This record gives sequence, structure tokens and C-alpha cells, in this order.
Amino acid sequence: MRHATSLETLWHMIAAGEGYSLLPALAVAARPEFSDLVTCEALDDQRAGRDIALVWRQADPRSAAFNDLAGFLATHAPAGVVPAI
Repeated sequence: MRHATSLETLWHMIAAGEGYSLLPALAVAARPEFSDLVTCEALDDQRAGRDIALVWRQADPRSAAFNDLAGFLATHAPAGVVPAI
């Protein structure tokens, strides 16, 4: 089993026939040069998804800015997304 730590590495591993992965649709649309090397399948399960988190140390001097960013992201979340603050 091979592991990749970046989306770019995943792209190249998949295109080289070294495996498969679940990638966000936005990432697929952003890389048309791989369209002949990568097969994309939509998931039928509407419950499929992922959690995205914004995390920082409590003592970070930018805490106020991070809190503002978290509030902005929660306010502007796409329809159907339930932010947990």
C-alpha cells in the first residue's frame, strides 16, 4: 500500500495506475489534463461527505482573526452545510 500526503501526489499516483482515491469534484474540475488518465464516478450515497475543520492553538496571537474567519465561513457556508462553532 502506498500513501500520499498531498492532492498533487494523489493525482499522479492515480494517473500512473498506482491506485484510487476519493477526490472532491472541485479538484477534478481543476485538472482537465488528467481527464484521459483518470476515471471519475459520482457517489450515489447522499450521506457521503467529509468534515473540514479550522483549528488553532488557544495561545496563538492571531486567535481573534481566526475567530473572525470561522464566523465568516459559518455565515457563508453553502446550502445544506451545518457549521459547528
